[in-house]
Amino acid sequence: LKPPSWDSARGSLHEWINTYIPSIVLIELGTNDIFQCRTPKEMSGNLNVILYLLREKNKYVKIFLAQIPPLGTQWGDKELCGNDVTYAEAIINLNKQIAACTVAHSTAQSPIITVDQFSGVNPATDMFDDIHPNTKGEKIMAERWFKAIQPYLKKL
Repeated sequence: LKPPSWDSARGSLHEWINTYIPSIVLIELGTNDIFQCRTPKEMSGNLNVILYLLREKNKYVKIFLAQIPPLGTQWGDKELCGNDVTYAEAIINLNKQIAACTVAHSTAQSPIITVDQFSGVNPATDMFDDIHPNTKGEKIMAERWFKAIQPYLKKL
């Protein structure tokens, strides 16, 4: 789980976890994994490492795990990594896996909450390059994150 060389200046979870004790964590991952031809088993294994590290630091951490948005037309119907699965199908499969992970790994003391960043997102209007959200897409995503975490925030 080391960051790619182009992102190494930002650090990694292994480094951050030595400094911070998170009580709420928002995770959205998988789009780059799909483009890098990682298998569902690899992605699941990486996610399990993340969950382990977070809970090792704080056994009461609340984890919010996003289902990733759809891709636009320039990617969605293309076959993934030379196999028979399209990128759109790979995202649907990953999102099912994320929902299953939430159920399988959530505990009373450290719940995992699924945040749907897929439904109702229109890449044609909500993304600037068929992958990344534009201003409208960012607002949609931010509202969904906030709605999910709001019940867990302390009153000021």
